[in-house]
Amino acid sequence: MSSEGYSFTDDSFADGMLLCFTDGGGTVSGNDLQLVRFGESTLIGWAETGMGLETVNTYQLDRQHNKLFISQSRIGTVTHNSVLPDYVAAFVADAVPAP
Repeated sequence: MSSEGYSFTDDSFADGMLLCFTDGGGTVSGNDLQLVRFGESTLIGWAETGMGLETVNTYQLDRQHNKLFISQSRIGTVTHNSVLPDYVAAFVADAVPAP
């Protein structure tokens, strides 16, 4: 448990994001990973380079409360760029159904 609280900042999704669920998966604007659908409201994408870099993106839509949860994680970054760190990030946003 953090004793100093959490710091929140504006994210890079200010222009919005479009999620589409299909029978076999789905698409998310700005996402270049192939996505697999789990249940009615979860999309997960995974990619690896074969040189140690692995990325996982998860998108979960809370249809009852109109919220979108996004998590992203990346390990092995040093195999491609020795300056960038491995990371994990989480975002929560309002979800607006498409007309």
